[in-house]
Amino acid sequence: MNGFSDRPLAYVRLPARAPEAAVRFAEEMFGLERVEGADFALRADERRQSLVFCGQDMAPAVGVEFADEAALAGVVERLRAAGNACEALDAQACASRRIRQGLVTRAPSGGVIELVVRVEISARRFYPGRDSGVCGLSAVGLRSRDVARDLAFWTDLVGAEISDRVGDIVYLRLDRAHHRIALYPSEGDGLLYVGFAVRTHDDLMRNAYFLQEQQVRIVHGPGCEAASGRMFVRFLAPDGQVFALDFSEADDVPGRRPRQFALDRYALCAWGSRCADLPELAAA
Repeated sequence: MNGFSDRPLAYVRLPARAPEAAVRFAEEMFGLERVEGADFALRADERRQSLVFCGQDMAPAVGVEFADEAALAGVVERLRAAGNACEALDAQACASRRIRQGLVTRAPSGGVIELVVRVEISARRFYPGRDSGVCGLSAVGLRSRDVARDLAFWTDLVGAEISDRVGDIVYLRLDRAHHRIALYPSEGDGLLYVGFAVRTHDDLMRNAYFLQEQQVRIVHGPGCEAASGRMFVRFLAPDGQVFALDFSEADDVPGRRPRQFALDRYALCAWGSRCADLPELAAA
């Protein structure tokens, strides 16, 4: 875990049928800031970009930042020794991602993972058009066809730690947060949702009511994950992506043993909210 940067989720790249409409939705509905000089990139904190919409033929990708080049080299060595292909990002790709070095690999279920260092910070403060309280990337949910293989990839090779389990769902810790990656058993692969943190519980509830007023489809919540205590609202974008806003009151306890929760409605949401739209987030 010490090999990761202080904010290990660097960015997410998402395919979109209509990237311009996707950018407007992110600006207007959950308060991201469009990046000047980049057509479909948005900021969520001091970093130069956190969310990028790409062409529809591109695969979703999650960027994970390491503390330095030595930490990245150690991960790449383990991946290659285990037979995982790692391809270096060229200068143009690094420039478009606002990083200084990066490699691309794939998790066993097929998700694209970009391992990067030296993510660029903007000298201009983050100033969105809507006061949503967003303060950065929080977590991503990943669909997994084979949780055991994906778990070995993330823990043995990348260096994540198991935080908790709910049934066969696994929450993975990269820093002091309860989790940054969540693996959900699924018949599909790729991203299930992308989560952004907000500063306060009030911000979360204000956004939930705002989304309802704007007739955005809320698929889960407002709710609270039993394992993490992270409060959330998950909602559907017009292009089919699922986003989340969440708030956590405290960091996780370092060194705590992982817990096993039974898979039921209240383990997925301690408040009892149901999710009928996404089978990975639905429990009998």
